[in-house]
Order: sequence, then C-alpha cells, then structure tokens
Amino acid sequence: GDGLNNLCECENCMKDHPTDLYIRMVNELSERLFKINPKMKLGYIAYANIIMPPLKESVKNSHNNVIFVFAPITRCNTHPINDSKCVAPECLRFWPDINKIDFSCLEWMEKNISSNMGCYELTAHILEELTFLLGYETLCMKIYDEPGLIDAVLEKIGTFYLRHTEILCGYKCVPFIWASDDMGFKTSTLVSPDFLRKKIFPWHKKCADIAHKYGKAYLLHACGNLESVMDDLIDFVKVDSKHSFEDTIMEVTRAYELYHKRISIIGGIDVDFLCRNDEKTIRERVKKTLDICMPKGGYCLG
Repeated sequence: GDGLNNLCECENCMKDHPTDLYIRMVNELSERLFKINPKMKLGYIAYANIIMPPLKESVKNSHNNVIFVFAPITRCNTHPINDSKCVAPECLRFWPDINKIDFSCLEWMEKNISSNMGCYELTAHILEELTFLLGYETLCMKIYDEPGLIDAVLEKIGTFYLRHTEILCGYKCVPFIWASDDMGFKTSTLVSPDFLRKKIFPWHKKCADIAHKYGKAYLLHACGNLESVMDDLIDFVKVDSKHSFEDTIMEVTRAYELYHKRISIIGGIDVDFLCRNDEKTIRERVKKTLDICMPKGGYCLG
C-alpha cells in the first residue's frame, strides 16, 4: 500500500520480511495474469514498507510480465542515486543540501524535448516528510508534547522545498509545479484540520506563491478525505488543481460538480475499480466520467 505502518501483524505474516511477502504475492499474480492475458503487465513498486531488499524471496518473472519501479522516497538526496560513494545511513544523518542535488535529468530535458512537451518533478512533501522523519504515532504525540520540535523540523522541511520549488520554476521544460503531500485516509485527515491550517498549509501557500510568480500552475496530489480542508486549499493555498480521488471517499464526478468552477480536477478513475473490472465496464465508466466532466472543461482524465 501507499503508506507506512499498514502491514498485517498476524502470527504467520510476522515471520517474514515485508518485501518477501510482497514478492510472494507478485509471483503468484504474475502466473495468474499470464493465464488471463499473456500481454498484461504487472507493476512492482519498491516503495515505503517494501523499499528494503528481500531476505528469502526473488521475483521470478518467468513470463516477462513484471515491470519493476524503484521509488525510494526517503533516499539520500545529497548524492545521485547511483553514486557508489554514498553511504545512505551516514548521509541521512544530515539534512540534504539543495545545492548538491542532481538536476541533470531536468537539464537534459531542457535541452532535448520539443517545445510542445513538458515534464515535472514532485515537490512540497511537507506533511509526508514530517511523518516519515518522526513516524506517524510519534508525530501525533509530539504535536502536543513538543510543539517546538515540530516547528523546528517543519522549518527545515519547508525551507528545503521552497528552494526546490524555485529551482523547478527556473526550467522552461517544467510547465507546472506538482506538489505531492498525502494528508488523509478514508474518512478524515491524518492530523487535525487545524494543524494542517496552522502548520502545513502556510508552506504550501509559499510554494504556490513561488509557482504563480513564475506563471506556473500549482497542482496538488493528496490522497485521503480532505473535504474538511478543501476550501482552505483552494482559497488560502491557491492550488490550481487537485489530483487523487477514490470511489470509497468521493467519486470524481461528485468532486468535479463541487469544485470545477474554482479549480481543475485530475484523475478519478479509481485504481481499485480498474483492477477489479473488465474492459467493457471500464470503458463505460470512462465514457460516463467524460460525458459529465469534459463539456465544461477543467478536467484531465486519469
């Protein structure tokens, strides 16, 4: 799953490393999918709880239908990911130096992609990084027990992403700034709406202000139920677009109805729905979504 502290803790599962459990599932799915459709691909994302190498299992990929994606969101940002001199545990004791981050990929894009194309790099993981650094349970306690510590860590995180956002704005190949900050779960925000308004949103507003100063839209990816703070994101932060809608929280057509006059809406064809339904049902859902959202504009299918 997309998050931490969400593993099964039954007696059997606790015997194995999380990555081993995940690979076992991937191998089984690979076999089943091949029988259903030999052309179908399965994505394996090494991320969050399963970022570490397995202890026992290995991906068999006997049908060449598993696509591996390495997504080290908490990796060392001081060195390029392929720098053999980087010793991650040592580097992670220090705050990353924005001036030492490798932007060579964007520099290549700036010189080589055509003028009608663009690219983006996610930024402004304000609450996410705070959670990753402290741990979710510790964060919830420190908000009340040591608010000064929370402010100090946020100052470091926020200052880093302000500069990061400004650097991204300097590239013509980056047409918009895409902030990514998961703030909720199925029924509510991860922390109180008041904490978000006082401690998290001011940093997003500063990043949005930088983007707007450069004439770029400020998009926000944020998973979870954010209904209680949507007005704050739109009116205070000044986000231009919102991404990530789940059917169990609010269908994208309902979100479009509520917010399309104020911001644009991205995505909403729920991944769970895509995994569980056949092509005919998916096509019907996509057509219905476009019939509702496309005529008035301000919607990007995804």
